[in-house]
Amino acid sequence: MNAVFVARMQLQLKIWDADIDALAAESAQAGAAAHAAYQERIRDLRASRAAVRRTLQRMQKALQRDVSRKA
Repeated sequence: MNAVFVARMQLQLKIWDADIDALAAESAQAGAAAHAAYQERIRDLRASRAAVRRTLQRMQKALQRDVSRKA
């Protein structure tokens, strides 16, 4: 069950990466005021994504420890 969750989270992170890239592309075409707002939102999204990645890495390590204990 944990492996399924980890796989889902990895997929979700890839989707978020694409969403952030799309926002960055929109930002490049926006006016100066909108560009600043886009950049702030992108910065927040990247910080959230990094936090999720750290949590996912901890979960993967815990899952690997569990698997090795059972072996």
